[in-house]
Amino acid sequence: MKITLSLDINKQNSLFAAFSQLDKHDVVTPGVENGPKVVSVLYQIGGVARRSIVKNMNALRSSLQSFEDARKQSFNELWPEKDMSELPLLSKDNPEKFKKFISDVGKLVIEKDDVELFTLFESVMYGKEELPSDALAVLDQHNLIIEDEKKEV
Repeated sequence: MKITLSLDINKQNSLFAAFSQLDKHDVVTPGVENGPKVVSVLYQIGGVARRSIVKNMNALRSSLQSFEDARKQSFNELWPEKDMSELPLLSKDNPEKFKKFISDVGKLVIEKDDVELFTLFESVMYGKEELPSDALAVLDQHNLIIEDEKKEV
């Protein structure tokens, strides 16, 4: 099931980080010849849930990119010939322009964007695989983990 959430940039980043944690985790293997080795292991999440996680990450990535594009546009309107890496120097050279830029970015940060995300079933998220609890808490806080659908017998 899809739901639409109105999220500011901080909540989008938080959700993106939570979904990213559900992909894989690092495990230290004993290693035979070269000693211990760190390998990435995918969590055992079913196909539908894994696709939903990837789609959610893509939706959030797209929304976050929109924020970044708007931030760059604001910068380029004020300093068309400069690069964003020069921002610390520009803040000293022209404090008024810098204040305007900070004000514009501040407005972008609190602006909410509607993002459509897929929900995930609690039997998958709280199943046999132990997933990162902080990631699950963030998803649960946004009602993205729902009860399993009951099937008629």
